[in-house]
Amino acid sequence: MTKELVDDKLMTDNERTIFAAYQFAGSAVIVNTFGTGGPLLPITVLPVGVIILIIIIAKCMGANIVRLYLKWYLTKNAAVGGSSNG
Repeated sequence: MTKELVDDKLMTDNERTIFAAYQFAGSAVIVNTFGTGGPLLPITVLPVGVIILIIIIAKCMGANIVRLYLKWYLTKNAAVGGSSNG
């Protein structure tokens, strides 16, 4: 899906990086929570809803951290590039 969006020019490289961070943060965790960890859910301390909420919060935090880093990185490189050309 992400590759198709980039190939069709509907997503920039920075947007792809942010989206990949969002996908990467919890995709396997959600599958493992219900797949492998399924038998352990009855004895977990937290309800399943809280576990999923924590995963979603982690996904959003990860994507926003990457977004802030990219903004900082692009601003830093623009300042360095602008001063060397002037």
